[in-house]
Amino acid sequence: ETQLEWRPTSPNIPDVQTALVYPGLGMIEATNLSEGRGTNAPFLTIGAPWLNSTKIKDDLDCQVVLIDTIRFVPVEIEGVAINPKYKDEQCNGLQFTITNVDNFKPVEFAIKLICLIRDIHKKEFKINREQMERLTGSTKVTEGLIAGKSAKEIIKSYQQNLVMFKNIRDKYLLYD
Repeated sequence: ETQLEWRPTSPNIPDVQTALVYPGLGMIEATNLSEGRGTNAPFLTIGAPWLNSTKIKDDLDCQVVLIDTIRFVPVEIEGVAINPKYKDEQCNGLQFTITNVDNFKPVEFAIKLICLIRDIHKKEFKINREQMERLTGSTKVTEGLIAGKSAKEIIKSYQQNLVMFKNIRDKYLLYD
């Protein structure tokens, strides 16, 4: 909207689309999925050698994200990706394009995605509890994911805190 040039906030957040998905898909870092480091689209690309990307794409209900299945090989990229997950291994993956920025909820999207992958890949999928709690700032989300709760239940678990935060935040916003 401002027509200002994008300045990467990190070597792995090279553009606006990545910045939009990172608050949610950053949670992928706390799993045994590749978060796309070592590709030209980190966080917009996720995957693993064991991922059934076609099933995930078919089962993930999201009206505001275009999802493509891809295959990729994470590689080291100097100054950007050192020793990425599944380095030099072919991964089955998903690539995301946000089609409706105004209605995209990155955290809810990521929780739905992670729950679906967890449910389809019960044996392969792993979560690093400590890292997930650090990334989400919440034990509720991590406990829900590990306990096998539905995405709907997990999202509901933090709604009261989210409303309280938004009420506190309102007085500090400079724009509507």
